Amino acid sequence: MSEPTLDLRTLAKRLRKVEKQNRRLKFIASLVLLLVSAIFLMGQAMPKARIVSAEGFHLVDKKGRVRIGLGVTDNGSVALGFLDENGKPRMGLKVSEKGSPEITLLDGNGSISMRILPSGSPSLVLWDKNGKVRGLLGLENNGSPDLQLTDNNGKSFIRMRVSDNGQPGLYISDKEGQTRMVLNAKDDGSPFLALTDKDQKSGITLSVANDGWPGLTFMDQDEKPRMGMVLLPNGLPGLSLLDKDAKRRIQLGVLDDGSPLLTLMDKNGKNLFKAP
Repeated sequence: MSEPTLDLRTLAKRLRKVEKQNRRLKFIASLVLLLVSAIFLMGQAMPKARIVSAEGFHLVDKKGRVRIGLGVTDNGSVALGFLDENGKPRMGLKVSEKGSPEITLLDGNGSISMRILPSGSPSLVLWDKNGKVRGLLGLENNGSPDLQLTDNNGKSFIRMRVSDNGQPGLYISDKEGQTRMVLNAKDDGSPFLALTDKDQKSGITLSVANDGWPGLTFMDQDEKPRMGMVLLPNGLPGLSLLDKDAKRRIQLGVLDDGSPLLTLMDKNGKNLFKAP
């Protein structure tokens, strides 16, 4: 009886030891499960980070060459630049420190070819290969469109614009930038052409009235008319000579029957002589 009793006691002791270990394992497993559940719940409650903070980014091609750059300049402007395979900047998008956006296109040498300034008074600026401004298309502060074409010295040679009251105009300048020819429409819509000297004073004006009355006027240095040629609606030509006060003093014409007409007048417009 002693040997079987010993085996039973040993077996019972081992069973109690195993049960104790099982209870410990269950406790540890419960703690692990609780910890995993807590981490899972925390992950569900906390949103995933989607923001990357950096001072700049470079995108490179397969050869490691920078092709796109994004960053903030020293003056606070935000800039996005695109480079060609030679590392030359070809296009840039920027928002200045004052909040003004602009788009710049550059040639293969890195020189500016075109710039778009959409804020404020929007404009499109064109440069030549030497970095000289040659063209400008924009809107004035009052909303009037304006196109300017310049020479290689930046002088405005041709300008086209529409005024705020709707009048179109073409302006041609000399090499000094002085306007020498103006073509526009008057308030009544009739065309008007003016040619001036370098001081934009004396010159010639050509106009056609809405009733079909063409006229040519010569101006002196004081911008006063001194001679005028007209063709009346009935087809009769006329020539007028005026004094320094723009008073008509001599008038020449041709009547319906073909006979000439001559009139001389004083400064008050009173006839001094008339023939026939």
